[in-house]
Amino acid sequence: MTVVRITLMLAIFCYSLQAQETPIATTDYSPPPEESVDDDGSRVAVLGYHVFHGTLPATQMRIPTSKFRS
Repeated sequence: MTVVRITLMLAIFCYSLQAQETPIATTDYSPPPEESVDDDGSRVAVLGYHVFHGTLPATQMRIPTSKFRS
């Protein structure tokens, strides 16, 4: 066999392998639309590991209730 025939056979073989690959399915990966939530302007804050007190002075772990409510 000549080099030309071997090259031609190799090219045909590689082409047939490429033709047998499964096509990539195109699907829609867009996220679903977000739900609309009415904003009434209220906010919720959660402070953990703090002591709320009405009369004692503020420390690292104590928050006066008047300051928290403001």
